[in-house]
Amino acid sequence: MEVLGIADPTKRAEIRDQLRQAAAEFNHLVATDASGPRPKQINERLSRIEELAGELARALEGLDQYSAEALAFPGGVPSEAPTPDLAHMLHNLSLAAHRAAGEYPDRGGHARPFRWRWSHPKAQFVAICGWVFYDWRPNDISGTADGDFGQLVRTVYEFATGSGADDKGVGLGEYIKRAGAIFAMLRDVDAELDYWRGRLAIRVNSDRLGLGHDTGISETREELQRKIGNLLDRRSEIERQIAPIFGRPEWVDIDP
Repeated sequence: MEVLGIADPTKRAEIRDQLRQAAAEFNHLVATDASGPRPKQINERLSRIEELAGELARALEGLDQYSAEALAFPGGVPSEAPTPDLAHMLHNLSLAAHRAAGEYPDRGGHARPFRWRWSHPKAQFVAICGWVFYDWRPNDISGTADGDFGQLVRTVYEFATGSGADDKGVGLGEYIKRAGAIFAMLRDVDAELDYWRGRLAIRVNSDRLGLGHDTGISETREELQRKIGNLLDRRSEIERQIAPIFGRPEWVDIDP
C-alpha cells in the first residue's frame, strides 16, 4: 500500500480494503481453477451424453406399434408418450455433445478449461490490482517490472500467497507489462474525454447565454457530443480487454 503514496488515513483504509479483496479474489480464482475438471474428463462426459442420447433416440425410432402403444397407455391410462419430436431432440443433443467435445482439446499437462474461458488467475489478479492502482494514481501506471504498479502487484501477491513474488516462476512480469500498457491507453482516452467534456460544458453555457463563438469553442454541440461518443466507445473496448469477467482478454494467453 505504501507504494501508492497515499497519506490520508481514510483513503488508506479504503485502499487497504480494496487490496485485501484483491488478494481474497485471487485465492478464490486459484481454487476455482485448480478444482475444475480437465479436458479429458469433460470430453469423457460429453462423449457419454452423445452415446446415450443417440442410443435412446434410435431406440424410440425403432419401436414397433405395440411397444409404442404400451408406452402411450401404460395400464390403459393415457400418458406422455414418446413422439418423433423427442427422438429428433435426442439426436440434436447427441450431435451437440459431439461438437462440444471439440471445444476442449486435451493438451495434456496442466491444461485447464477455466483459463481458456476466462483467463489465467494471475492475469485476472493483475487486472484487479490495475483497477485499484488506476483509481488512485491513473497518471503513473505503467508496465515496467520495477515500477510502482509492478511493486503493488507483487506486494499483494505475497500477502495473498504468503510467498515472495520475485517473478521467478510466478509468471507476473509479462502480465504486469501488458496490463500496464492497456491501462496506459485507458489513461490517454480518459484525458481526452476530460478535455472534450470541458469544451462541451463551455459550449453548452455559451449557447445558453447567447455568446456564440466568443468563448473560442469552434465546434458545435453536436460535433463535441459525437467526439465524446467515439471516445466512450473506445474506452469500452479498452475496458473489455482489461476486465476478465467480460471475456478472455488478448493478453492472457501466457501460461507459466
